[in-house]
Amino acid sequence: WDMMNLIDLLAVLPLYIELIAEASGNSGGNTSALRVLRVIRLARVLRLFKTSALRVYMDVLIETLRRSRKGFGLVVALIMLAVVIFASVVYFAEEGSNPQFESIPVSMYFTITTFTTVGYGDIYPVTVLGRIVACLATRRVV
Repeated sequence: WDMMNLIDLLAVLPLYIELIAEASGNSGGNTSALRVLRVIRLARVLRLFKTSALRVYMDVLIETLRRSRKGFGLVVALIMLAVVIFASVVYFAEEGSNPQFESIPVSMYFTITTFTTVGYGDIYPVTVLGRIVACLATRRVV
């Protein structure tokens, strides 16, 4: 047996113990013990951040974020401005004919999901102008 195999076994053991406990119907009394096992498992994962190799990469990432703070702030501000503009346009395009777009914040939700290409499909435009605005929003054309 290698020591790494034992660590892997200890990492997945709480999952299997929980599955067996739920299958047997004894999940009510042993939940505190399982929570302790999960915390121990999480603590082992957090120890990775103490390694020197990972610490060097984390320092580089932190320094990069610190140096690009102004540029990142500008990008966030421009994205927020584009969300407000597209949300307002799609709200007024869909105002009379689509009850799903009941307010500009709901339209902002639609715009954010369209920007991130998630597009859940729970809200969608039905007018031609609203669909054109949605197509432009997928390309983030301002």
